Amino acid sequence: RMDSMGRFSALLSCICALILSLANSDGSDVLGQIIGVILLVVTTVSTCLQIYFVFTSLEPLRRCRDGRLGLLTFKDTTLNSEGLPHQIMPGLDVGKEIKHRIWHRFWDGVLLTMCGDDIAARNIELKEETQNHGLAKIKIHWDGESIPEVRDMRMHARQHLEGVDLFCDGGWAKLWIDDYPFQMFVVPDNGGDVKPIIDIAQTQQFVDEQHSAWVTAGREVRRRLRAMSMSGARFERPFSQTETETFADGEETHTDDEGNTETKTLYSTVSFDVYYTECSVAVSTQDASKLMAAGFNVSVNYGDGCGDAYLPRTGGTQHVTNRGCSMPVGHLGIADNYQPTAESDEMFETSRHVWEPSLPSVEAGFDAYRQNLIGERAAANNILSSGFWYFVYNNPLLSRHHLQEYLCSKEKNEVLATLMDKQQDGLDFLYKRLTFCYRHAAW
Repeated sequence: RMDSMGRFSALLSCICALILSLANSDGSDVLGQIIGVILLVVTTVSTCLQIYFVFTSLEPLRRCRDGRLGLLTFKDTTLNSEGLPHQIMPGLDVGKEIKHRIWHRFWDGVLLTMCGDDIAARNIELKEETQNHGLAKIKIHWDGESIPEVRDMRMHARQHLEGVDLFCDGGWAKLWIDDYPFQMFVVPDNGGDVKPIIDIAQTQQFVDEQHSAWVTAGREVRRRLRAMSMSGARFERPFSQTETETFADGEETHTDDEGNTETKTLYSTVSFDVYYTECSVAVSTQDASKLMAAGFNVSVNYGDGCGDAYLPRTGGTQHVTNRGCSMPVGHLGIADNYQPTAESDEMFETSRHVWEPSLPSVEAGFDAYRQNLIGERAAANNILSSGFWYFVYNNPLLSRHHLQEYLCSKEKNEVLATLMDKQQDGLDFLYKRLTFCYRHAAW
């Protein structure tokens, strides 16, 4: 209102100034005096109204005014707005008002004064999860948890699949999981867009695909390569290739007109065969600073290359040793889709001493990663279960019997688990207030 009043005063001032500038004055200032009086009146009224608005916005003065005038102020806790009955009542949601004013206040008091800041903060976190994901996704989560097969499937994914070496939509990827609400996110190794998987049927399809013979075979190949990278040991995989290098190849002496002699080294760029014998395997990801990052880049590294380069100018031979090179994963006979081939099987057999001792450590690392995530989520649920906000805090229609059943079976916190026994008077008062509000004719 203050803003509107200020805008009106400014607009009227502009209009008056425009009239004065366009008027054909005959030397009389009557028009100017009239406009001056108008502006003075408008400015005075505007100032008085703005002072009134400032003072009536103060809570004590507003209450005093409403009391003297006999005005009732209503509040909508959903929209966080206040006003007169005709402004608030038409859009008032009585059910939400009961939930906010009675049910929420009771539980806020319990969580803050009896349970501690960590539990209150956890409840706020659950509320924010609902705001971020929407109530529909939260409902999908709990609908799935009510089905034993779906609940077991989700736990299986968390215990055995979350991490790397998963397959989806024709490519290998990393999988990370949000346990509440349950969502899976597939991060392609090739840097493509992240794919969320929320639907129960799609989740089941994804999990089933990971246990297919094709994906299992490819995962085993990738795990062996990871084990070879962890080991860092070398194994024989001899090959040769033609490489090009520039070498010093003789000298040239030149004498100028003054008899000065200058000797210049000559160079020749030649191609020659380099023979390599032992290699090691290295696996890198998109982000080396992150544990279980997406990406699977395999390089086969040699450092024992040797060969003889023929120097055409001098006719000599340059012997080269300890030459290095890096080859792609296909050099090991491994296909782009990581499916086993006869050549890759032969390679893994000859390098068994490299990958086999490290393979258990690779698998143990994956298990430790998953168990750590499960432990972190379990610790949060021990503070306050994920279902508390959905089943209790946001459900004022919850019967006392079902409330007791939930708190006793789901909550690990002693205050909440024993609340029904130790706070019977408080719960009696709570449920009597709810009964009164739902039944009273005024509602």
